[in-house]
Amino acid sequence: MFSNYTKNPDHLSIGEAFPNPEAFVGGIFQSPGVGVAVYDNRFRYRAINPALASINGLPVRAHLGKTLSQVLGDFAPQVTKPMEEVFRTGRPLAGVEIAGKLPTRKEPGQWVVNYFPLKGSGGRVEQVGLVVIATTHLRRRYQSDTRAQSSFLTGADSTNNSRIVGQAVNSALDHSIPDLLGDLHPSACDRILKAARQRTYSSGHIFCEQGMRTSSLYVLIEGSAKMSGITKMGKEVLVDWIQPGEAFGLAALSSYPTTNPWTIYGVTNTEVLQWDSSAIASLADSYPKFYANAMAVTLRRAQHLQKRFEELSTRTVEERLAQMVCFLADRCQLAGQAEIQVSDEELAQMMGTNLYTVNKLIRSWQTRGYVRKNRRRLSITDRDNLVRISSSLLIPDKVKMGIL
Repeated sequence: MFSNYTKNPDHLSIGEAFPNPEAFVGGIFQSPGVGVAVYDNRFRYRAINPALASINGLPVRAHLGKTLSQVLGDFAPQVTKPMEEVFRTGRPLAGVEIAGKLPTRKEPGQWVVNYFPLKGSGGRVEQVGLVVIATTHLRRRYQSDTRAQSSFLTGADSTNNSRIVGQAVNSALDHSIPDLLGDLHPSACDRILKAARQRTYSSGHIFCEQGMRTSSLYVLIEGSAKMSGITKMGKEVLVDWIQPGEAFGLAALSSYPTTNPWTIYGVTNTEVLQWDSSAIASLADSYPKFYANAMAVTLRRAQHLQKRFEELSTRTVEERLAQMVCFLADRCQLAGQAEIQVSDEELAQMMGTNLYTVNKLIRSWQTRGYVRKNRRRLSITDRDNLVRISSSLLIPDKVKMGIL
């Protein structure tokens, strides 16, 4: 899905930081807990993985070349209606909930479906892919945040291996830990936490290395980690930051031999929850929803990256930078941090632009009172105006700075 963008200087650094998307997508396609399929504009199956074929109750070969209506009967319109929108708008749709009875099943079911466009060289949507997560037999999220947090803390306090203390607990519970453990019974959450080891690593520790396989799943509890890629010229390019409470190393859940598209390493001393491969296999077998939750986190990260790629050709540098600064600030707030710890060079790498342009924009924002910048610390002082910039509402300012 990333290979159709025209190469220009704004694209190269991020594209080179994602050198092998086929391996990443291949790992998801072979995953037993996530259904994946690709359709043409006549809603015919062009590809389908065994997991979705099993959901439909038919072998893979019985799908290929047939339309959704031929395979799913009266259930098909629930799937095709959102797909029509993706073909028409070219924009992905996430978290579409569908429910009903499939022709091969006796009981109704529920699923969450994510749609994404696959564009040709001319930018036209030629196919649509979808990713399906079954939620039929899964419990709904806890009825109150208090009950959920109580469960997490009970599990964490019951063993030295999964002890989480202080402010880090609140940060973690507000972000990816609920995503990983969502819709699971408290006893399942307790077992999953007990299976983790709490580890402390010094600054510079490499958790995942680009081109290598991952053997552990992590949740960052304290500290900061960087997700970066190495270009063919040997240059490091920042892709994203990992904040406290966020999960990474999710490729360890794949049964397909998947290598890491990026390197992730600690830029400070870090504290993590860590599940090794044997624990992951056991948990995935016992709690399919844990596996599905982890894959959903992966897909959301991939969708965020895809959005950044698309915006390289549709939005100005100032719009993208304002949006990225607001996004990073929101994540830092969730992690209990008042400032964004990032350099202008790192922002330039994430934006796919050059240091001079970022310096010029940041200085302009400082003059207008939108941000404060001190070495590697950036804080927002006028969020409303940054949001308006990211929404293309300050056109005269962009013209004045020569960005358009």
